[in-house]
Amino acid sequence: MPCLSSRALAQAGTSVVYQGELARLGVPINDTCEFNFSLWDAESAGIQIGSTISLPAVTVVGGSFSVALDFGATAFGGGNRWLQIEVRCPPDVVFTTLAPRQPFLLVPYSIFAQAANETFINYRADGSPATMLFNFEGLDEGVPFIEAGLQVYAPDQTLADEPDMILGVDDQGSFLEMVGPDTGIFIYPVRAASNAGTPAINIFHFLAAGGAGMSINYPSGSPGFFVNPGVVTLNNPVGNSVVQMAVHTTLGHGFLTVSTAASTFGVSIDGGSGSISAAGDIGCNGNLSANGDVIAGGAKLFRIPNPLDDSTDIVYACVEGPEAACYVRGTGALVDGRARIDLPDHFRAVVNLDTMTVHLTPTSAKSLGLAVIEKSGDFFVVAELAQGTGTYEFDYYVMGVRKGYEDFQVIHPASNRKEGNEP
Repeated sequence: MPCLSSRALAQAGTSVVYQGELARLGVPINDTCEFNFSLWDAESAGIQIGSTISLPAVTVVGGSFSVALDFGATAFGGGNRWLQIEVRCPPDVVFTTLAPRQPFLLVPYSIFAQAANETFINYRADGSPATMLFNFEGLDEGVPFIEAGLQVYAPDQTLADEPDMILGVDDQGSFLEMVGPDTGIFIYPVRAASNAGTPAINIFHFLAAGGAGMSINYPSGSPGFFVNPGVVTLNNPVGNSVVQMAVHTTLGHGFLTVSTAASTFGVSIDGGSGSISAAGDIGCNGNLSANGDVIAGGAKLFRIPNPLDDSTDIVYACVEGPEAACYVRGTGALVDGRARIDLPDHFRAVVNLDTMTVHLTPTSAKSLGLAVIEKSGDFFVVAELAQGTGTYEFDYYVMGVRKGYEDFQVIHPASNRKEGNEP
């Protein structure tokens, strides 16, 4: 019974050149033998691909033979393939089926379909096929390929599916497409002006600065989303920057600027100072918290529904002044012309008591007038003027500068409005 060792070589055209070694009982055969070759999709059993090729007179010299096998252009369309060989050499009467079937592995086969100008390459690695399709069309005299491409398919795809990646060149330039199940990325570094697209996505590298960048463009070609080292910019369709997120080039902290459609200043947040600057009002349906200062060009307001009229709101403005002031107020009782008011702990904790002032309003028409005759860190003492001995109530209003803001500056550089710096 003959035995076989073999290898398959891919070549141009739809034929595969198959070379083998044939021996009987370890002795190389020298004779003319008959062969039947069939292509299968499995190592055993399985489905036959195409028709059986019968070669009635193959010369075997020193055990070596070589044959050209043409199973057609579609035989190697993306799946694994095994070659089954039946051989009959004199003096045999019947064919012997050689086992096992011979696999086409690794660089194993490349079929070039000349009519379609396409080359298919299948690689089998660990049993998972990956398919690439090269195509070349529109070759002009003396110039490179006008249309050429590389298409890459996932292991579970066939050539009838949409490829996962396309890298090509057409009459408008080179392009790269990476397609997912529901969306894709399309990169067109060069497109004709008539295409009204330039790149949909542009990924680039700054050779001088040593950094990378990317833009996602409007159909006009104007960047809508632009990234370069340390800066992310969003432009509107007319090319004006309306949002910018950046890292400070020297201090390293981040900041955010949101502008109007004309790129004039709107709002900025500076991570280094913890400040927020706004050209107009700041509205918030919930709480607005900040560890730094909140700066606004308009008034600081609060707004609530009008309980007397459902169709209107009540809008109050905060008291403003040239210092960072705090207050506490209440009503005291004068007894025999004297009263002591103890300041609450929370007020003493936040106010520099050396800056404290007290305003008094008597609630009796018989009052001779009131004065603060003593102030300390915990309380103040009120007395009736002219050594009066009245007994009645009075209202008080105490104010002081917040601790840490004693040197608050009223005048600031105009540039702070644009950069969102702290006062």
